[in-house]
Amino acid sequence: MNYWDKKLIRKQLDKKLSKLKPILNIPVPKGGWVKTIREALGMTTYELAKRTDLDQSRISRIESAEAKQEIKLSTLKKWLTG
Repeated sequence: MNYWDKKLIRKQLDKKLSKLKPILNIPVPKGGWVKTIREALGMTTYELAKRTDLDQSRISRIESAEAKQEIKLSTLKKWLTG
């Protein structure tokens, strides 16, 4: 792949990703997204755990780590896939 091909690919990618910029300005909820969405759905941690086939303690750890901004996507993926 030559320089011009790579440049075109970068330009196309930048154009697609520019649509996501407004999302970057949305503040993360104080308790984190997982807890906020769970509560908006009116679910307890027990109900979410049952629905996702995870332990309730794992749901609590995910929510706590997210609220403290101590979670990485790789860790979240590992927790969710077991």
